[in-house]
Parts: sequence; C-alpha cells; structure tokens
Amino acid sequence: MAVLIILLYPLAAGSILLTTDGWAINRLNVRIWITVTKPLGLTGVITPEMFADAMNVLLFIPFFAALAVLVPTWWWILLGAAMSSAVETYQAAIGTRDATVVDVLTNTLGAALGVTFGISQGWVAIFRRPHASSEASAR
Repeated sequence: MAVLIILLYPLAAGSILLTTDGWAINRLNVRIWITVTKPLGLTGVITPEMFADAMNVLLFIPFFAALAVLVPTWWWILLGAAMSSAVETYQAAIGTRDATVVDVLTNTLGAALGVTFGISQGWVAIFRRPHASSEASAR
C-alpha cells in the first residue's frame, strides 16, 4: 500500500499544488470548507483560511507516512520542508497563486506528522511480528 501511495499521490497532490489557477483552488477549498463545516455548525468557528491551513497539513501526511513506513528516517521531514519551499517558490514565481511562509510551515508540519505516523507504524509492525525464537518454541 505504501508503494502505491508513493507512486500515485504525487500526481494528485501535484495537480493541486502546481496548478496556475489560484482562483479555482480557492473556490475548491471554499466548497470543501462549506461541505465539512456547515453540517457541523462550525462555519462561524472555522474560517476558510483556517480550513486551508488544516488542508495543507493533511495534504502532506499520507505521502510522508508512506515514505517513512518503507524507509524509517526522520530526514523525510527535511525533504518535506524542501518540497514545500520549492512549491511555494514556484507559486510565487507564476504570480497567480499566493505563496506564504504559513504554507511552508503547515506542509512541513504535515510531513512531520506523516513521518511520525509512518515510523511508529513500522515499530508497531516489528513488535507484532512473531520472533523466530517464539515460533520455534511453539512447535
């Protein structure tokens, strides 16, 4: 599953992060914000900007969790920060997207949460795996 995420996720995330149509991304975010917050009665509590920041965090979690499951290292967080910085630099250069330091921080937080989850899942798998000595004694 982690390999599948690593192969397909960049296509989906890239289409959102690298599109030049900032207005369309903003409208999509607002539609999702309404869909999520309105039924819960939270439209007055959570602003579209707050929701966009939360989405920036969530956007980076699956990819970096998958990387950390396959290769458990904290260095993935640095890659997440570098990737986010590159995306924001691109968005600033094209001039039709809003590039912010907050986006870099929220994306990096998402990478850190993903790596933490991925590494912890790796440790869980190690401890759940039967040890050779316990298998031999069970026979």
